[in-house]
Amino acid sequence: MKRQLVFHPPLAASLPVLLLLSGNMTVTVPRFVIRPLLTVLAVTIVVWGLLSLIFRSAAKAGLLVTVLVVLFFSYQPITRATNHVYLAHQAITLHRAILLLQVVLLGALVCFLARTRSHLPDLTRVLNIAAACLVAVPVANIAYHQATRAEARAPGSVGGAAGPAREGMPDVFYIILDAYGRADILKTIYGYDNSNFLDQLRQRGFRVCARAHSNYSGTILSLSSSLNCCYLDEVAREVGTETRDKVALYRMLRDNRVVASLRPRGYRFVAFATGYSLTEMPDADLYIRPSRYLNELEQNLVVQTPLMNLLYRLPGSLAGGLVEPYRLHRARVHFILDKLPELRGRTYPVFVFAHVLAPHPPFVFGRNGEPVRPEREFTMVDGSEFIKVGGTREEYIRGYRDQVAFISQKVLAAVDGILAASPEPPIIILQGDHGPGSHVDFDDPHNTNFKERLSILNALCVPSELSGEFYDDISPVNTFRIILGYLLDTDYELLEDRSYFSTREHPYDFHDVTAQVCD
Repeated sequence: MKRQLVFHPPLAASLPVLLLLSGNMTVTVPRFVIRPLLTVLAVTIVVWGLLSLIFRSAAKAGLLVTVLVVLFFSYQPITRATNHVYLAHQAITLHRAILLLQVVLLGALVCFLARTRSHLPDLTRVLNIAAACLVAVPVANIAYHQATRAEARAPGSVGGAAGPAREGMPDVFYIILDAYGRADILKTIYGYDNSNFLDQLRQRGFRVCARAHSNYSGTILSLSSSLNCCYLDEVAREVGTETRDKVALYRMLRDNRVVASLRPRGYRFVAFATGYSLTEMPDADLYIRPSRYLNELEQNLVVQTPLMNLLYRLPGSLAGGLVEPYRLHRARVHFILDKLPELRGRTYPVFVFAHVLAPHPPFVFGRNGEPVRPEREFTMVDGSEFIKVGGTREEYIRGYRDQVAFISQKVLAAVDGILAASPEPPIIILQGDHGPGSHVDFDDPHNTNFKERLSILNALCVPSELSGEFYDDISPVNTFRIILGYLLDTDYELLEDRSYFSTREHPYDFHDVTAQVCD
């Protein structure tokens, strides 16, 4: 008998990963698809091989594996579609019924395969062709997007001739607390008094810039600007204001001006895994991540399956702690802030990039650090997107207020650890990339509170002779112009402090809202 060619199971297994990447090409770096793709393929091939031994047929086992993959990765889309089913005017949850139905279907298929003597050649050919055609669609889209993507490159040096490095160069810690707002915003909108935290920082030698504001309203825009000491007007001209592709800034962030300026002076670049693909720096000299870690694409992949609902109910020490996204997110925040003080004791100075995704949503910490789990599928969306996934403004304000209270205390502990472990006084920058978003509409600037979104925490622990250089309404674009000038004896020129807002659809179409933010 002619040997039957079966290749649809690995194609079916790769399809969910490729579709997820294809649908998120504007906000996801393709390199982060490698691990989940290899993992899914490896599990599929192992299961297929074992079932082939049981059924003594690669075709029968392949059919079962393909159906299993389809049911596994279609669980979340089906449950989402049935979220609005009502019985006697009461919403009902069908996820258990859907899971039970999937199990019954698999059981019926196993019985059929055990009874039939056919090796299903016609069905196998159909599945091979269908799987190949389906996979070809996202692959073509990914290839086209990569081929036509505009790249934004980091600019050159700050300017001026760099002198010799100083003796005993200090470590530099750039700690970005995502969406950490300014004290006046926290008090007026969130009813939270942040003065004790700021006083504690001042007692530790920090200069708190009381009227600081961000240059841009989104994370990747803000950090690309601050770490390259420049505005993004030239980038916008290169990529065009009609594109949504934020990945165009990834290379600019990865090869940033600050690191390029410090490396020749003996600095090593240290970066923490962030959980947000556009700020991941795996090419750093030292890339630090927890042992239990999923990148953003992997988290979104897990959410599509029954794993989150099933494993969330297990104790954290078991499998639920490995893949449940809310637990992983909480653990990642703890990991970064706990590990920061451990980066001393080296023979070379370090520049540390620590992007902490808090107090930004999701709100996973109570006021005292107790675990909180939002009753919805895992997402890190903010502003108007938070409302679209089922949140409310009241929930945002309450969750943000509690999370900022805990994060503030956690940050103080990290700062104390850094200061105690540093033989030379370090430079520490605590900075929000942008402010919170309870009154932010990413589709409509006219429905947005610019002052809330662009007013940020900005506190710096720097040498006393440098502290006076940081004025109250400074913006991040000038942070490293001052610090690099001090460290490298470089001439620098400060830029005008401006704030820009852009929408979700047109992230490079910058609206100058400085007047509204700084009134």
